Amino acid sequence: MPETAPHPHPLISVVLPAHDEEAALPGLIEEVLAALSGHAVEVIVVDDGSADGTWDAVRRLHALHPEVRGLRLSRNFGHQAAILAGLAAARGDAVVMMDSDGQHPAALLPMLVERWREGASVVQAVRTETDGEGAFKRLTSRWFYALLSTLAGVRIPPGSADFRLLSRPALEEVLAGAGPMPFLRGLIPWLGLPTAAVPFRAARRAAGRSSYSLRRMVRLSLDGILGFSVVPLRLAIALGIFVSGLSFLYLAYVVGIRLFSGRAVAGWASMAGLLSLLGGMQLFTLGVLGEYLGRLFLASSNRPRFVIRERVGADP
Repeated sequence: MPETAPHPHPLISVVLPAHDEEAALPGLIEEVLAALSGHAVEVIVVDDGSADGTWDAVRRLHALHPEVRGLRLSRNFGHQAAILAGLAAARGDAVVMMDSDGQHPAALLPMLVERWREGASVVQAVRTETDGEGAFKRLTSRWFYALLSTLAGVRIPPGSADFRLLSRPALEEVLAGAGPMPFLRGLIPWLGLPTAAVPFRAARRAAGRSSYSLRRMVRLSLDGILGFSVVPLRLAIALGIFVSGLSFLYLAYVVGIRLFSGRAVAGWASMAGLLSLLGGMQLFTLGVLGEYLGRLFLASSNRPRFVIRERVGADP
């Protein structure tokens, strides 16, 4: 969609997905409003099925700051779905998404807005370092982004978390193409829109514990890899061809020994191992196929990506 020059006094929307962030939200909201004090601003907090007092905190914040709006989802739909709920409700000329745990610095918001005013459709904040991050997580993160960039066919800088600004036309493209299993870190670079990068250092969490367990990180990684590439299917085919070739050579060896020496081939244990290997390759290939078929089934079921249970702050 074509870009237009920013309005002289644009509305900036800030979307904050929140899961059990009762303690961190008040301080973050104050920082966001202070950082954007010279702009017309709305802050949309999406309570993604929190089990603590996050929704009560949203109500209190709205009473103190009318520019704060809240969406309460009916259950925990996940981080990406919560972001989409906030994006769909945003009214701004530019929309910023950032986490609610305090690791994304609100002081960076004016710089994101400035890069947008200079003509970027997407302004991506790129994490260069995280306070207290372990070596294992840092290394696996780099591997994941390198693998995703290779499979998706677009360059995704390491550290490109969900802290970015979208222009209104870019936002419309994202909402139209998110699909039933959204993965914004891959979708937005894949769109190929003019993008500016802003580096930042991520702080420690302001309060509480991260909701991103190892299981959730693995699931998010699968959404990214399987949602943007059919390369895993092609790798499964290549692996099957390679192992089948080895099996054919081994069979030719067995037949040759039997025909030209008149004796049986010793080593039935190796035969059993080979059969186990072939069975494992078949199950692996079926698993990859099943994952893709399962995603097609979920996409065809036409279920909503999120359900809003309650709102604070009236929509126009």
